[in-house]
Amino acid sequence: SGLSSNAAAKPKHLERWTEQLKQLCCKAHPSQRYEGLRQWTYSLPHAREVHGREEHLLPLHMVAGAALDDRGQVLGDFREHDRAMTHFAFG
Repeated sequence: SGLSSNAAAKPKHLERWTEQLKQLCCKAHPSQRYEGLRQWTYSLPHAREVHGREEHLLPLHMVAGAALDDRGQVLGDFREHDRAMTHFAFG
């Protein structure tokens, strides 16, 4: 995956979103990850502020779904101005 945010957000909100997304993808039980991603606007803080359009999260949803019971790992976590680029791998 690539950009984990696609909208300008307050830095504190961006960090909270990114940390919760990493927890969800890498630490949560796969069934919790499934539900958390399915209802991302409720399970992740500042969801619509940080990531206003859900179609940009589809690649993450696809690979997380294909991973089944595999937990994710963060390959990179970068910031460029007011955007977060968090890269996950599963399997």
